[in-house]
Amino acid sequence: MALLSTSPNVYGFFAGDVNQDENIDLLDYSIIDNAISGFFFGYEVTDINGDGNVDLLDIPVVETNANNFIFSAHP
Repeated sequence: MALLSTSPNVYGFFAGDVNQDENIDLLDYSIIDNAISGFFFGYEVTDINGDGNVDLLDIPVVETNANNFIFSAHP
């Protein structure tokens, strides 16, 4: 998991790698889309923004990170 410096001494990490393949891409998007169709709610891996619902508000996070080609590379 890659850390991102958001401000001095404050770090965050990228969200959206639903299938844990170390790449945020359309495969993650399709898993979230299926969860939206199934009306998932509560503590779900597909609830990207953590509001307790898997809905259309989770998609922009994954789209942004997928469009920026966020992935993890190891030596």
